[in-house]
Amino acid sequence: MKTPFRCAWCGDQVLPGDLQHALLPDYHYACALRATLGSIGHAQGTCSCYVKDGTAEDDPPGITRRQAAQLVADYVRQQQQPRSGRN
Repeated sequence: MKTPFRCAWCGDQVLPGDLQHALLPDYHYACALRATLGSIGHAQGTCSCYVKDGTAEDDPPGITRRQAAQLVADYVRQQQQPRSGRN
């Protein structure tokens, strides 16, 4: 890893030991997911792409860009966990 640098998504420093995305090395891992997949609302299908009645949700208000990225990463991880009835 190169010396500490600023993440292209959140602007926080990427430090030695931080998980980085293999294909987008200028990002924290979670930030790379957020930058490519969109907001937590988009990942869950509740953003304005899907909801047209004025109740669309994107990222929760008042959180940082890195916190928004972590929400998406946690959601993706949750969706990947084996559950009964799924292959």
